[in-house]
Amino acid sequence: MICPKCKEMSLNSTILVGYTIKTLMGNISSNDEKGNFHYHDTNISTTRCECSNGHKLEVKNSVSCPSYPNNCDYHKDSVIKVIEN
Repeated sequence: MICPKCKEMSLNSTILVGYTIKTLMGNISSNDEKGNFHYHDTNISTTRCECSNGHKLEVKNSVSCPSYPNNCDYHKDSVIKVIEN
């Protein structure tokens, strides 16, 4: 992972991971008519980090369906956001 603020400023940095919290919602798993296993986890993990240049970051991740991308479109990209400069 690269600090977006450091990348913008052409700086090198190291990411120090702080803590992670995860929502506790239900999920859906099933097999479709072709036998492909689907697991749609709606939970989101939020991790707080800090780069070695002092920028505070928030990273949001979720799990893609194991059948993605060939047999399912359930997928969410990770989102990295600078929350404090």
